[in-house]
Amino acid sequence: MVADAAFQFFAPAGQCYNALNFVIDAYKNYQSVFESLNALFEKRAEFLGRLPRSSDQIRQRKDEPRTKHCLL
Repeated sequence: MVADAAFQFFAPAGQCYNALNFVIDAYKNYQSVFESLNALFEKRAEFLGRLPRSSDQIRQRKDEPRTKHCLL
């Protein structure tokens, strides 16, 4: 394609094109990893934000007096 046409004028054009393409693909993958990591940290923050409320509710349930139900 582009590299083949450029090869007529510049012999290592194919290698340069492949190297540049490799760098661009590597950057896209690098960026994708950080986007995924960011999403993971956002979910973790949501979970940790809910955790104190859940633990408070559990403690309140433990502190409540238990009533025994009798069947007569």
